Amino acid sequence: MKIDTLPVAQTGDGTPREELGARLRLLRRSAKLTQAQVAAKLQVTKQAVSNWEKGLNEPHHRYKRALADLYGVAEMEISRSYDFVTDGSSAQTYKRTDLDPSRLLDARRSLGITQQQAGELAGLSKTAICQYETGTRVPRADAMLRLAAAYGQPLSSFMKDCH
Repeated sequence: MKIDTLPVAQTGDGTPREELGARLRLLRRSAKLTQAQVAAKLQVTKQAVSNWEKGLNEPHHRYKRALADLYGVAEMEISRSYDFVTDGSSAQTYKRTDLDPSRLLDARRSLGITQQQAGELAGLSKTAICQYETGTRVPRADAMLRLAAAYGQPLSSFMKDCH
């Protein structure tokens, strides 16, 4: 199941945590599981699952991994799909699902620097740079802002063309 195709229920003021909660609820329902069943499988309380789905709390990373396995989706689909960030003079939406890893690789190579050097410039590890470039890990908004600044490019230059 591809998360981008799921409708997102409108809850509250539509904060990223609330939208994540709505997606978790839709995934659980699509899997035909109750909150109690999910709680039992993850060894958490039913209230914890309820709070995640209401957007009151966000699941810890280890539970996101377990939820992804339980629902049969990629772990990234259990994470927030976007963050709001400031890039230059305007606020823009960074959609983690719209990141094009090959553009990160191309930008680094165009500067003629190694992954180690890129990491030092952006305050990230060489391993993180490698994972971002291969698409095995998707950077959070703060890491993307540091990479964009280190590479001297706007954040939008790393996003897929959405036509």
